Amino acid sequence: MIYIKNRRGGYPGPSGDKTIKMRVPLCRHLKTNGTQCKSPALDYSNYCFFHERLHERHKSYRFSRTTERGLCPQYDIKLHALEDAESIQLAISVVINALATGSLRADKAKALLYGLQLASVNVRRLAPKPKAEEIVRSIATTEDGLNLALPTAYANLNAPPEPDCNPHPAELPQAPAETKALPADASSSSLFLESEIVGRKARDQTAIRQKEEDGRSEKQEF
Repeated sequence: MIYIKNRRGGYPGPSGDKTIKMRVPLCRHLKTNGTQCKSPALDYSNYCFFHERLHERHKSYRFSRTTERGLCPQYDIKLHALEDAESIQLAISVVINALATGSLRADKAKALLYGLQLASVNVRRLAPKPKAEEIVRSIATTEDGLNLALPTAYANLNAPPEPDCNPHPAELPQAPAETKALPADASSSSLFLESEIVGRKARDQTAIRQKEEDGRSEKQEF
């Protein structure tokens, strides 16, 4: 037995936001190195989800005492499932010994050793063992034979932040500055000054042109 955390809406237990612990049976699968799996077992099986599928899919390759008599020497060899580094090492040892004693053909051993090489490379990239509370213990099966987690299992996600209805005063849009209207006498005096300046510039330009024309006429008479 093992105590695992129970999340709301997950495994059977009182609903609520508080996390409680529950006692569940362990997977009884024995690994190649002699250790027990110790993952939470399925409700209807002695194995966890992974090893339940592993044994089910390797059932047709597993020999019994009766079927072992039909093994053809030099062509057939008995191997177990490759699930970790120890099981791969044991399979390599079996193939090498069968090849050395003449119980297996060289071409068959070559193909098997290549597959074991791929398995040894892939086992280094496997994800770490999940936490006990992350492993499903109850599944549903579709008409196509696909395994699904029960609909009661879900993740507790943080709610998105609510929009702030009262923004900071510094972020409020500022009203445009009001333009103060000039009094009637001030506006008329400014217009008079502008017209006086324009007239003065025009008179200066006229005087300059007149001086230039007088200078040209004096040069011509001389």
